[in-house]
Amino acid sequence: MRLPLSTAVLAIALIGCGGAPDSGDGSVANENDCPACDFAGQDLQGKDFSGANLNGANFKGAKLQEANFFEAKLDSVDFSDADLTKARFENAGLNQVNLTNATLNEALFKDAYLRGANLEGATFNGADFTNADLLNAIPVPLDLGDAKTEGATLPKLPGEEAAPTDGEEDAPEVKESDGQSGAEPVDGEKGAEEKGE
Repeated sequence: MRLPLSTAVLAIALIGCGGAPDSGDGSVANENDCPACDFAGQDLQGKDFSGANLNGANFKGAKLQEANFFEAKLDSVDFSDADLTKARFENAGLNQVNLTNATLNEALFKDAYLRGANLEGATFNGADFTNADLLNAIPVPLDLGDAKTEGATLPKLPGEEAAPTDGEEDAPEVKESDGQSGAEPVDGEKGAEEKGE
C-alpha cells in the first residue's frame, strides 16, 4: 500500500518521536500527538492536526497551507518563517507561540489563545482573529492590518491601563476659593476683590 507523501512524512516524524503517546489506559491519545517533534522545513500542506498535542514542536519554515489545527495544543511551538496561508487554528492553544515572519494570510484564529505570541514580521492579509486572546502578544502596538479582530483581546500599550477614558485627560482641575463662587477669580478680578471694589 502506498501512502500519500504528507502521511509518510508525518509517520516518519512520529517514529522519530516514539509514535503517539499512550494515554495511560492502553489506548492511543491521538494519532497526531507529537509534542516537541521536529517538522522544520517539511511540506505538510492540508495536513489535519486537529485536536493534536504538538506543544513545543518545531515547524520552522514548514509549508502548512490549509493545514487544520482545530483545537490543537500548540503552546511554545516554533512556526517562524512558516507558510500558514488559510490554515485553521479555531479554539487552539497557541500560548507563547513563535510566528515570527510567518505567512498567516486568510488563516483562521477564531477563539484561539495566543497569549504572549511573537508575531513580529508576520503577514495577516485577510486573517480572522475573532474572539482570539492576544494578550501580551508582541510586537506592541500589534498591527494586524485588515485582519478581523471583533471581540479579540489585543495587547495593551505600556501605561494604557492607567490612561483616562472619555476624553477627560485634559480636563482642568477646578479649585474652590471661598466655597461661594465655585472657582478662583480670574487675575483681574482678584485684584478688585482684594481692594474691596
